[in-house]
Amino acid sequence: MANWCSNRVVFMGSPEAIEQVQKLFKAMAEKEKKEFVGQLPTFLSHEKYDKFSDIYIDENDTGVFEYETRWAPNIETVRKIAEYYKVDFVLDYAQVTDIIYGRATYQNGILNDVPKMKQRNK
Repeated sequence: MANWCSNRVVFMGSPEAIEQVQKLFKAMAEKEKKEFVGQLPTFLSHEKYDKFSDIYIDENDTGVFEYETRWAPNIETVRKIAEYYKVDFVLDYAQVTDIIYGRATYQNGILNDVPKMKQRNK
């Protein structure tokens, strides 16, 4: 059984691009509710990328999405979405079972991931 990683991504870019990202995540969330499986954008190969599960969209917060992934954040998948729509992002993630958390940013084509691992108290 997989450990789940909680993710919160904020996309930044032109209003038109963010609107397209918003439509993408709404479509994936609706499809997930019907199929009961994690989702990927149709423009990505399903074998290579980590899927989005339990997608949450706050209608008052455009370009911000919360979701779960198996084991680790899906940084590469989010980067491909950002490249496709020509937007930047900040992705905060936490996999609490192994006390791993971090932040990945993508700005002007540069990806920076700063993972951290807390030491367990003995």
